[in-house]
Amino acid sequence: MMTNRSKATRTLISLTPLIDIVFILLIFFMLTSSFLDWHIIDLNLARNSTTAVSKEEDSLMIKIDHENLHFAGEIISLEQLSEQLHQRMINQPDLAILLQPLQGVPLQKVVQVMDLAVDAGATQLALLGRTFP
Repeated sequence: MMTNRSKATRTLISLTPLIDIVFILLIFFMLTSSFLDWHIIDLNLARNSTTAVSKEEDSLMIKIDHENLHFAGEIISLEQLSEQLHQRMINQPDLAILLQPLQGVPLQKVVQVMDLAVDAGATQLALLGRTFP
């Protein structure tokens, strides 16, 4: 006697369409996402700024542009600035350091000068917002 036996067919799930969809989504998100340069932070300076320093003898102005540092009317390097600040802070420990960066100067350069001032012993730091010629 012949019985009608149906063979159990095993269905295979193909992963190829799933992989295709994953790659398409990956390409889509890579093309539509925006990547920012996290190394550059814009420093927006105030247009009108006032300082609490009462006398010019109690303060020291450091002007920062894109290539140079201006200190006491001279262009100096970071190493020379560090030496000058150490000497001045020994003589006048309450000296206020006024930093005047040119518009568009990277924040990292301003922070380097601030670090030099703090390492020299400065406790009063101020950022001035007006640009210089």
